[in-house]
Amino acid sequence: MQRLARGAFAGGQDACADMVERIGMTTEMARISAQQRRVLWLAYHVDFTQPEIARLLDLPLGTVKSHSRRALRAMARAIDRAEN
Repeated sequence: MQRLARGAFAGGQDACADMVERIGMTTEMARISAQQRRVLWLAYHVDFTQPEIARLLDLPLGTVKSHSRRALRAMARAIDRAEN
């Protein structure tokens, strides 16, 4: 029992809610295209600019912008569904 107290559930309700939220976001990330995931990953985890992402992935800048916009809209819809 002591071991569980130091684990993921040690934070109580907030920790559990955070885990549920992460699982939901991970599920939604799996639903968007691989290319959209790459664009979001590079933008938000690696902190690349859209022109940098376009060069790295050898895509037109407009395509990178479209992938970003569509992926973010999908994620926003998922958050709205989760809140309602």
